Amino acid sequence: MRTGFILTTALSLLAATGLNADALRVKVSDLLINPVKGILTSCATADPANAFEGSISALAEVRDGTADLALVAVPDGETPPDDMVCIPFAFDVATVVVNNGNPIKQITLRTLASAFARSGGADKWGSLGLKDVWAERSIAAYIPESSSGVTLDLFLSMTIKNGSFRDGLNVWTSRDQLEHIVREQAQCLVILRGIDVPNGGRALLVSETDGQEIFPYPPTESSVFYGDYPLRLPFYIVFRKDASQQVKDFAALMLSDETAKTLSAAGLVPAPKSERDIGLHIK
Repeated sequence: MRTGFILTTALSLLAATGLNADALRVKVSDLLINPVKGILTSCATADPANAFEGSISALAEVRDGTADLALVAVPDGETPPDDMVCIPFAFDVATVVVNNGNPIKQITLRTLASAFARSGGADKWGSLGLKDVWAERSIAAYIPESSSGVTLDLFLSMTIKNGSFRDGLNVWTSRDQLEHIVREQAQCLVILRGIDVPNGGRALLVSETDGQEIFPYPPTESSVFYGDYPLRLPFYIVFRKDASQQVKDFAALMLSDETAKTLSAAGLVPAPKSERDIGLHIK
């Protein structure tokens, strides 16, 4: 990864704006510690030890003026605050991947829950709608290790909801292992963070509910941004409408192509460049 180069470039951008980083009070959702902590440290924008906290408290601090800017999570179903400037920043995404030889094309959140939930009971591909030779083949279900907590929590809250994962799920712990599983195990059903699908695998189209009028969507930058792909958690840059140019300049740094590369390297999906460019022109 070129994270060091990216952060150095980000620091250069910050210096080019003339921004006095020491004066900024930045608060960041603790779900974004990696990679935003590195950006804050390199830019000397804020003390990383004091920058990270829950999104609700971070929003409150921006609103009452004790913080200048925040990077916060706003889950689908909740409305971004309309009394402040809110710019889409990035998305945490859970992607569902199968081997290229698997004939399944799409899946619903309810069906996903049946394969991963303790109460689900779907252990054969026939339970997910496949027929003929695939009907009796076992599902080899994989989740990321527990350190990928955001992705696991996102997947759990969107599919299993108040339940828990079933016992005996397989766990993948590295990118190399993930690529081997997807390439070599024809019966795998894998949850991963981000939209970078390993060679030999294919992302399933996912729909939020059942029904002929409900369309499934693949996990692409566009479908994630517009909310068509359901397994996502949005993050926003938030600041007061009367914020100084200094705050807006820092927001521009967070919307830069260099920061987007850092987010992608960490498995997040940055807002599309066209949308980030719109945010850059906020006055």
